[in-house]
Amino acid sequence: MRALFSASDAEEVTQVEFWNLYRDTFIHRQDIPQSLTAAEVIKNITHIFPTAQAMVLPAQPPRFVIKGITRRMIEVKEERFKCHWEREVCPTVCNSPEELWTHVLEHINSSPEVLSCEWGPCQFSLAEHSALSRHVSTHIPPAQPPVRHPSQLEKVTLPITPWPHPSANPTSRPPPPPPNPQVVYPYPSTDPPSTSLTALLIIRVLFRASFAATEAAPRADEDHFGFPGIVEEDSDDENQDKEEDLRGQRRGRKAFTGVRRLLEYVRVRDVALMGWIGEILDVSMEEKPANV
Repeated sequence: MRALFSASDAEEVTQVEFWNLYRDTFIHRQDIPQSLTAAEVIKNITHIFPTAQAMVLPAQPPRFVIKGITRRMIEVKEERFKCHWEREVCPTVCNSPEELWTHVLEHINSSPEVLSCEWGPCQFSLAEHSALSRHVSTHIPPAQPPVRHPSQLEKVTLPITPWPHPSANPTSRPPPPPPNPQVVYPYPSTDPPSTSLTALLIIRVLFRASFAATEAAPRADEDHFGFPGIVEEDSDDENQDKEEDLRGQRRGRKAFTGVRRLLEYVRVRDVALMGWIGEILDVSMEEKPANV
């Protein structure tokens, strides 16, 4: 049972869960007599886990639990590559999936008359002995355990707290209740000081100069409530250094891209001013940092 449970002073499991796992694990073991009852298994739990204790917790209805053990979450390498052929009778423990696969093939080739899988409790039967090796390959564990998805919980989520687990038919279990997320959106209640508005004006002018070639950049017109922008003036100077202007634009874009995360936390109660900040974020987040 140490393969399924581990000692833990702060955890507990139900007596029904402990008995069901014990029964499902040893039901096919031919070398272990099946004479122990559920009461005897739970009574002798202290022989395996000395700190564990079977008890009855007051509740409606009472809860029969075993205090001091929990389900094992980490798989031991010696248990991972153990041979489960001949209904768990084979004691061989391998060091890798390749070694375990070669060992199982020896079992299969030594009994050509066998047409059913003898891996643990598996009852899969085949019409041809040659197909048995392909089926047994599904029981060979990978070299590394699969990585748990970040959204996957460590424990099983049950519909209600006293719901039995494990159950005889888990696919018929009702789904657990949906989560109750709370979305919090900070909304400013006061206007920023005049210095903040001046800083916003400077940022907008610099932004307009940095993204002058971008169609999404704001222009100085009535659609932006008269907020001043950079107005491009016609110039007859044919010797204007366009490369210097482009270099300045690249530097400006790199600067905005580097601080755009800070702008995401800016909240202004005025809808028009907040719209200008949104425009700056929308354009700058689409730009990749340019090398200067």
